[in-house]
Amino acid sequence: HLVTVALVATAAWLFVEAIRLPVLGLLGLVCLALAYAVRPRLGRLPKKADPLTRDSHPRTFELLDRLGQDVGGASFDLVVLTREANAGTSRIGLRRTRVLYLGVPLWIGMEWDERTGLLGHELGHQVNGDVRRGFFLATSIQALRRWIDILTPRSRLHSFLQVVVRNFVRYPLGWLAR
Repeated sequence: HLVTVALVATAAWLFVEAIRLPVLGLLGLVCLALAYAVRPRLGRLPKKADPLTRDSHPRTFELLDRLGQDVGGASFDLVVLTREANAGTSRIGLRRTRVLYLGVPLWIGMEWDERTGLLGHELGHQVNGDVRRGFFLATSIQALRRWIDILTPRSRLHSFLQVVVRNFVRYPLGWLAR
């Protein structure tokens, strides 16, 4: 996150210096665009998600609460069914809502004892102090993934930044160099 802060500070400095050399303001905009792209995100549900809640599925959450007590931790606040043959957990939003993502193909292919084991495993991520689940480290890993997207050719963000740099940095600097 220090790189993001440094980008914002550099942009501010470039804007101040743009009084003497206006093209530096364009470089400041590029720094702000990069800082915006790699900013920490709080996470949110997928757009088409229709999560299961305690009110809509009380028996599901009763099971999750009971398993949560057995493993020594809190249960989930929401359950999101997905089309993937996978399961996972995350925390989203300012309140750090605990979400269980449960792949329907995976769930259907399991016996009841396997399902209980899967739920216990996912609940274990909430209990065992998994450092990747903490806000600071999780958002840092997300920022690194965004940097990979930016710096990897053929990503949409990489292509967009190439256009920005070409049109708003390289051409104006070339024009000034004449």
